[in-house]
Amino acid sequence: MKKAKHIFDNKTLENENLSNQILNFSLINKSTFLNCKINNTLFKESQVFESHFKDCDLSHINFQSCTFKNVKFENCNLNQSVFNSTNFENLEILDSKCEKLQARGTHFKEVTFIKNNFIKCDFNRSTFESGKFDNLIFQDCKMFMFFCFKIFLNNVNIINSNLTLAKIINCKKINTSLTKNNKMLCFFEKNDTRFDS
Repeated sequence: MKKAKHIFDNKTLENENLSNQILNFSLINKSTFLNCKINNTLFKESQVFESHFKDCDLSHINFQSCTFKNVKFENCNLNQSVFNSTNFENLEILDSKCEKLQARGTHFKEVTFIKNNFIKCDFNRSTFESGKFDNLIFQDCKMFMFFCFKIFLNNVNIINSNLTLAKIINCKKINTSLTKNNKMLCFFEKNDTRFDS
């Protein structure tokens, strides 16, 4: 990782406009963004630690090849955002817009996704390792070689998506459907626990 060119350290930004900027190689640490516009901004190869984005417009943002740890997105617009080849640890996405989000080849560890609709998103070759999906819809998504391990899935529906070569292992599922018109060639499921009501 290159030396940070732009630093947001222990800051609170409210109603700020950071749109249409090039902020690659940033360090965002212990910062809070409230009702900010950060759309169409490049943050490639950045590091984001212990930060909170709430009520922000992050549409078309590019966080490719970044590292996130202890980060929360709450009621944000993440439409057409890019997180390809990024590593997340302890990530929360709550009640946010997630259409055409890209997270190809991305590793998610200790995740909490609650009340989000992932529409036409790209999760090809992504890995989700431990955490919780609660009240989610994945619709018309690319999920080729999608890998889910030790995830609690509650009220999750995957619809019209490509789950070819996907693997769901050691997951607990409640009121969850993975078979609604999905492409499931060589789909693999093992040691799951299902508690459908």
